Amino acid sequence: MESAQDEADELRAAEEERRAEEEAAASRKAEEQAAKEAEEKAKKENANRAKKVSQRELAQIVKKPDAHIDENVILYARITQFDSGTGPCAFRADLSHAHVGKYDYEHNSMFTAGDRLLDCEILDDFVADDIVQVTATVLGSLTYDTTIGGSTTVPKFQVVKIKQA
Repeated sequence: MESAQDEADELRAAEEERRAEEEAAASRKAEEQAAKEAEEKAKKENANRAKKVSQRELAQIVKKPDAHIDENVILYARITQFDSGTGPCAFRADLSHAHVGKYDYEHNSMFTAGDRLLDCEILDDFVADDIVQVTATVLGSLTYDTTIGGSTTVPKFQVVKIKQA
């Protein structure tokens, strides 16, 4: 009789443990969802706070990108490289403070979106040579190796919103 009672107690304990694990998993999932929603809300707020920059303000960002980290700006760009070299979540672009002629974008820059690796649906419709209006957050400077063997440093931006210009 005692073994039946011990077995019932073990089953009860196992069931309670299973329920506790399910509740913990549900709680983690709810926290992750809340964090994701908060991140989306923050992105929308950043987009609403973005400002158009003057030619001089853009020159200041290009000159010292690290001094402008977390600023939200509206820029115009011509995508110059968006291929397997940059990956699906990043592109190189020449940018300007205003919509100008196709080849009058003067500052080389780098843009990233989403998680910067694979989750960047916002960029799915864009390719090299597109002229775009981008709402972005300044991430600072980025130094990368060029194809001719040197290196260059450019401002780097996180895309908040993008559309054809």
